[in-house]
Amino acid sequence: MARHFSLYRICSYFLIVFCALHTFGLLSRTSYGPGVDTVRSLMDTAGFTIMGSSVTWGGMYLGFGLLFSVFLLFSAFLAWYMGGLTGKGAAPFLPIGWALLVTFALVAGVCWAYFFIAPGAMATLIALLMAVGNVRTYIRVR
Repeated sequence: MARHFSLYRICSYFLIVFCALHTFGLLSRTSYGPGVDTVRSLMDTAGFTIMGSSVTWGGMYLGFGLLFSVFLLFSAFLAWYMGGLTGKGAAPFLPIGWALLVTFALVAGVCWAYFFIAPGAMATLIALLMAVGNVRTYIRVR
């Protein structure tokens, strides 16, 4: 009976993988050549004071990246939770499913525009799974 909701659970697995790979890549100190290493070093040392706090560009880069990791984990929780709902109990959560779909469609667009194939493909896959799950849920609860 809950078979159509399994797409949300599958989506949650992909979100956890996306989070893990994103976080690993963010924390990795892999060298991509002297130019990139120089920029990274400069970001880690170029600091300024804002609102009474001393920060660096490298710290802000890391912090914003970790914020996205937290968002991915929360999204995985929501998808997992939605995957456990059955029947009419899923109806109140459908707007959350649509919001996640729109969010990950936008994330996919940003990834394709500014990053590389892996995050773009992952975000696109998550958006597609969420879209199909939402349509199936909508049909079921109508």
